[in-house]
Amino acid sequence: MRFIIYAFLMVFSACALVEGDDATSPFPFFAAKLKEQQSFLNEDRLGLSKAFQKDRKNLGDKFERKVIKYSQADFEKRFWVLLFLSENEYLHGLPRHPYLSLLIIHEGINISRDSKMEEGKGEELFLRVLATVLSKELGFNALAKSHKARAMELIEADRILTGELITSYFPSLSSQEREIFESISYIKAEKEKSSSKKEIAACGLKGVLIKPGETGGEKMGIQYNYPEISGLPNAMNQNKINKFLKNVSESMYSWKKENDELTIAYDVKYCGPNILGITYELSWFNQGMMHHMDYIESFAVDLNTARILKLEDIFKPGFKQVIDHLVKIWLKSKGQYRSCPKKLDPFDEALAIFHNIDSVNCFDSIDENQRFYMTADSLILTFPQYAVADGASGNVEFPIKLKKIKGWTKEDGSLSFIRQGKK
Repeated sequence: MRFIIYAFLMVFSACALVEGDDATSPFPFFAAKLKEQQSFLNEDRLGLSKAFQKDRKNLGDKFERKVIKYSQADFEKRFWVLLFLSENEYLHGLPRHPYLSLLIIHEGINISRDSKMEEGKGEELFLRVLATVLSKELGFNALAKSHKARAMELIEADRILTGELITSYFPSLSSQEREIFESISYIKAEKEKSSSKKEIAACGLKGVLIKPGETGGEKMGIQYNYPEISGLPNAMNQNKINKFLKNVSESMYSWKKENDELTIAYDVKYCGPNILGITYELSWFNQGMMHHMDYIESFAVDLNTARILKLEDIFKPGFKQVIDHLVKIWLKSKGQYRSCPKKLDPFDEALAIFHNIDSVNCFDSIDENQRFYMTADSLILTFPQYAVADGASGNVEFPIKLKKIKGWTKEDGSLSFIRQGKK
C-alpha cells in the first residue's frame, strides 16, 4: 500500500528526525539511518527499509511486541512502520504483515481520536482510509464498512478536511486500492438517512420497503444498526419481523459492547415475494488483540408467516446428508477441510466459547440451527470466523444454487415456489 505524507509532517520533520537515542532504541539501525535524513523531501526510503528489516530480523520473536510499542511514539514512526510492513519493494525478502499493520493502525486511530488538535483528525482520516482497504483485504467486511463510514464523516463534516487541504490528509492509493475503497458501502450519519434513497430497498411485494432503523451505540467506536420493513399486508407479521430484526442487532451489541471498537452492520441479501434474506456482520476489537474478530448471523424470514426459517422447514428428510457432502467437497477444494476431534483441546475450547461456536476449524455436519440466508437464485450457508476454516478466512459463506437442490424442497414449504421456476 502506497502512502502520501502529510504536509504538516514536512514542516516538523527536521525536529522529529533528530529525536531519540540510537543506543536504547529497539530499532538501532533504523534509528541511526533516520537521523541521517534531512527531511521527507529527500529521504532514502530504500536505505531506511533495509535498516528497518535488519532490526526486524534481529528482534526475532520480540519484533511484534517491540514494533507496536515503538510505533505508538509518534505519527512519523507509524508511517515508516506501516510502509515497510506493507510495500513489497521495501520488504527485502521478509513477508508482509497485514494483521500487525491493522493492529498498529488501530493503535494510531485511538491516539489520534483523543487528540485535541485539528491535525489529529487528519491523522485519523489517513489511518481510517488505510484501515478500510486493509480490513477488506483481510475479509473483515463489517469493519471495512465502519472505517469507511468514519472516514467519510470526517471528510464531509469537518472544516479542516474540506477544500484544498483534503489532499494533504487522504492517503495515495493505487488504482486497485481506490477501487476497493470506493466499492465499500457504509452506513451514513443518521441525519442523512431520511433522504437517502439508495439505502431503501424494494421487495418483490408491491409497496413493501426495507429501510435503515436507528443507529445505536453508547460511545465512540461503537456502532450498530438494524433494518425496518414497511408495507406488508399483515401488520401483525410486520411488527413481529421488525421486532426480531431489531433484537438481533441489540443482542449482538449487548454481547460485545465492552470492547474498544464494535461494529454491527446488516445487509439485505434478498427480498422477494416470500422470503427475506439478511445477514448481520459483527466485528470487534480491543487493545492487546492482534487483529479484529468477526462473527456472522444470517436469517431467512418467511414474509407470509413471519417465521424464521430452519433448513428442515424447507427440505425433505435426507437433505442433511446431501448438504454435508456438498460442504465437505467445497472445503476440500479450498484446502480447508478437517474432520472434528472428539474433544476440543483447551485452546480451541476457549476459542469456541469466545466466538460462540461449536467447532473450531473443522467440519463434520450441519446441525438443526445451521444459519443460512437466501438470494434470488441461491441458498447460502454461513459459518462464523474459526468455525469451519482458519481465522484468516474470516466469516465463511457457502452458496448452493437453488436449481441444484429444488428436488429436495418440500412441496408445501417456504421454497416450494422455486419448483415452478418463480422467485
